[in-house]
Amino acid sequence: GLPPLTIMSCDNLPTNGATTKKAVLAFASAVSSELAGYIASSVPFPNSMVDRITPVTTPQNITEIESRHGIKDAWPVICEPFLQWVIEDNFVDGCRPDWSSLPGVEFTKDVEHYENMKLSLLNSTHSSMSYLSILAGFDLVHEAVQDPGIEAFLRSYMSEITPT
Repeated sequence: GLPPLTIMSCDNLPTNGATTKKAVLAFASAVSSELAGYIASSVPFPNSMVDRITPVTTPQNITEIESRHGIKDAWPVICEPFLQWVIEDNFVDGCRPDWSSLPGVEFTKDVEHYENMKLSLLNSTHSSMSYLSILAGFDLVHEAVQDPGIEAFLRSYMSEITPT
């Protein structure tokens, strides 16, 4: 038979590999207990975490995409320059992708540390900012962060939670 494969989830949720494994095993169990046993013992499901923001698309982005690439897209997805993709080093023996040289890619034994950092610094900051921004009358994040008071709050908030 063929060697096992690695199944890697890129969904933006904590413990995405473990969640995918649970779903695949539930399905496999409905098909065959032998298949489920094989998957449980032989198929790795590495966790991964991606951090890259996709801000609101502007008319300038639409024009730039069309002039640079010759593609007319009414709503292209634009992303920030920052990229962090942390991948659990849990692959079928000898079959780890050679992605270490790609910008922002990091293999690690434990993705949870990175997930906790992202949830603490990024996600909680976004939540805190949204509550304050709504009270201040802003509807959009990119407008709110230009407000000096909200910017000061964000800097103070991140400074306070960074040690954790």
